[in-house]
Amino acid sequence: LEECDRMIEAARASGKVLAVVSQNRYKTPVAKLKTMLDEGDIGKVVYASFDSLWWRGQVYYDLWWRGTWAQESGGSFMSHAVHYLDLMHMIFGMPAKVSATITNVDHENSECEDLGFAIFDYGDKIVHFTSSLVSHGERQSITVEGEKGSIGVPWTVSACRPLPNGFPEEDVAVKAALERRYKEIPELPAEGHDAQIANFIKAIEGKEPAAVDGQEGRRTMELIVAIYKSSTTGHPVTLPLAPDDAFYRKETMIASMPKFHEKLKNVDNFSESKITLGRDLGR
Repeated sequence: LEECDRMIEAARASGKVLAVVSQNRYKTPVAKLKTMLDEGDIGKVVYASFDSLWWRGQVYYDLWWRGTWAQESGGSFMSHAVHYLDLMHMIFGMPAKVSATITNVDHENSECEDLGFAIFDYGDKIVHFTSSLVSHGERQSITVEGEKGSIGVPWTVSACRPLPNGFPEEDVAVKAALERRYKEIPELPAEGHDAQIANFIKAIEGKEPAAVDGQEGRRTMELIVAIYKSSTTGHPVTLPLAPDDAFYRKETMIASMPKFHEKLKNVDNFSESKITLGRDLGR
């Protein structure tokens, strides 16, 4: 967080534009979901679930800088879940409290976590977040539960109404209305990195603000730092974190983090250059 604040101040002092890569904000399914939530289409939100599920083999961490607190600054939450944490606070804002646990279950050449769970307390709702590097199929998804129904990314919709005894039956009318509403919302004219780069260029030209500026990037980093603090201390963490907090600075945060394994294998690079990714968000 200290480094984030220094970057933000440097941008302010120099009059330059600072933006953080957050390409998943520019995905039509995400934009449609946010529109429906902002307009109250499923009523009051009571619970949401974010799953950032990836899979990496053991040798993935043989690269010299990976799986180290000093160089990579964390594991699955820092290097993979960061984009879904960005989406979470874009959709819901910042939580009041964070509770989390992390572990390493299947990567013996990494000091850092390959699996973790976080609970974000917003007062009127709870968001559950799973970050994994041990999930075959690499499923990434968002599910939001409201009073009237449930919607998600990739697009899913469900709606229930109670039987006289309280058990559920499908609310066909509400489900159909939510389906129609989703289809009515126009697709984004551009998506992913292309859309964000276009916004960045316009911000440099003074035509519009950077959609994901330094402060937005800092919020995502603060969520990750809070996750690491909670998982280490065993207690909920209240936001925001103060500058005198030990986890505000990278050096003092790293000193508090567990080393799940000793990193013994190090290579400068891999002979295999192919990079494969999980299924595209919302597609």
